[in-house]
Amino acid sequence: VEDEAIVAADLADKLARLGYEVAGIAASGEAAVALAERLRPHLVLMDIQLDGPSDGIETAQAIQRRLDVPVIYLTAHADAATLARANLSGPFGYILKPIDDRELETRIALVFRDIHERQRAEAEHAQKMDSVGRLVGGVAHDFNNKLSVILGNADLALASVGSAQPMRGYLKEILEAAQLCADLTCQLIAFARKQKIVTQELDLNATVDEMRKMLRRLIGENIHLVWLPGSDLWPVLMDPSQLNHLLTNLCINARDAMAGIGKITIATRNAAPDPEQGIRHNGRISGDYVTLTISDNGRGMTLETQTHLFEPFFSTKEVGLDTGLWLATVHGIVQQNHGFINVCSQPGEGTTFTVYLPRHAATAVEVRLEEPAPAIPRGDET
Repeated sequence: VEDEAIVAADLADKLARLGYEVAGIAASGEAAVALAERLRPHLVLMDIQLDGPSDGIETAQAIQRRLDVPVIYLTAHADAATLARANLSGPFGYILKPIDDRELETRIALVFRDIHERQRAEAEHAQKMDSVGRLVGGVAHDFNNKLSVILGNADLALASVGSAQPMRGYLKEILEAAQLCADLTCQLIAFARKQKIVTQELDLNATVDEMRKMLRRLIGENIHLVWLPGSDLWPVLMDPSQLNHLLTNLCINARDAMAGIGKITIATRNAAPDPEQGIRHNGRISGDYVTLTISDNGRGMTLETQTHLFEPFFSTKEVGLDTGLWLATVHGIVQQNHGFINVCSQPGEGTTFTVYLPRHAATAVEVRLEEPAPAIPRGDET
């Protein structure tokens, strides 16, 4: 992304000589965002100083909100304040102008090495999560069987005790405690991806719309809930109860990230990647997806927190205030439905979870998406 044509052409020539394919060249921030969404490159070289309403830093942040793609900044000169602002966007490095061939080659090689190491770490993490899931799933199923006996017998005992007898209160406490344990077991089973599900074709817009009243009560009256439904949304194949768990857990997480007052935004849209590029996420195949996005303007998260986000029993809250299973459950549900989830967050800037669910192809019809991507649809705020 370079607004000087001569510099852009020279850089493209250097990259070609190094054996890299230049997917596209953009001269403005707006064009760069649209091009990145369409081409989905492996790496973006971004001039910090761009003419127009958006400079290179704002453009890089806009691209990273949409895509998981590394950015290297190009700069001839930048003051300390600009560099400090650039560092907040998490670049993979800087290259000084005029660009030296050796520096360019070294910097790009380091980026792809880091990407390879990150993918390897993610694969190892996924393997570890699968092993933990197998163990947790087996224990949870056995525990659930015992809970069924406790709940059943306590319910029978309660029915045989008169309303005036003291024993009735004790039996109610047993039932409530057992039900709480049953709910926790359901989260464990969902995390382990062993939950029995009954899938059906769902319209995410209709399903989320039906849940809004419940979600408003859940997050509290001091938090605004904004609903932005996408138009002509493709159907997905999913168990409605799983979608309920997924959305509820993400909204609870968003609520807890705010100090009592804030805003949660729920949005949906179709995601139709380029046929040759597709959506690349840990080697997943290309295809059409429907996205469910939950954003908050809470305290945000550090990169260190994000690396442990979906681990079972991980929590940043005080001991006893959280089981640490909310997001692990979300991760299990998404994987069970052959989707994936992206997280974008920075300390003090809130968090955005984007869940990608495969388009249900049984009733698929061709829907042409306008280029560039359509503007955010209007919704309602409460």
